[in-house]
Amino acid sequence: MVPLRSVAELLGAKVDYNGKLQEAKIRWRSSKIAFQKGAKTYKLNGTPAQMDTQPEVIQDAFVIPLGVLLRSMNIPFEYMNNKVILKDPAFDQSKIFQKVIELDQGRFIVDNPSALDIQNFKLVEEKNSASETRGNITVSGLNRTGSTIREGKEDLHIIGFFNQTVDMDADFASVDIPDRKRPKVNPEGRVSQSLSYLKINDPLQYILAAGRTLKTKNERK
Repeated sequence: MVPLRSVAELLGAKVDYNGKLQEAKIRWRSSKIAFQKGAKTYKLNGTPAQMDTQPEVIQDAFVIPLGVLLRSMNIPFEYMNNKVILKDPAFDQSKIFQKVIELDQGRFIVDNPSALDIQNFKLVEEKNSASETRGNITVSGLNRTGSTIREGKEDLHIIGFFNQTVDMDADFASVDIPDRKRPKVNPEGRVSQSLSYLKINDPLQYILAAGRTLKTKNERK
């Protein structure tokens, strides 16, 4: 069960929600899908279809079964290692991913975009009376390449997508920001990285992470 708007908009779909009717409508490419709270039927392009469970409203979020959403959107997926894996180049065209890609300077020096398998994350946030939120995101990854990732290449890249801003690791050293240490990672070895932030009235929307490796300075020559 997943929050409909968060997942659908991340993938590039448009969501309209009618609070009075407690009904959500999704538009994705040529498909139109409608869900209603408490109903085990939904409509796909106007045709009723059945599902095993029913949508709910939890903490002001309209929540539906992820598998039903993906199948109705005709998005291929697989379930592996407690993860739902989606592969569709169209996702890069969503507004959220477009904004992240535009700001990601490290994308120009990536040599393996999927060297690290993202394992888990931890989010810690503290809020004070001045509407400030201090947070820390820690993500861990596992080297599944079958070979050692040499020192200087690891890039467990964390992106905090907020309501108004986007925070991410700096992949290039500058006068103010030195390049972070990038440790050697043995085969099946684990590595973790953290991203800290301080925000005022700018809530966190998504935690995104890329488990990749970068070309070293010598490899870029």
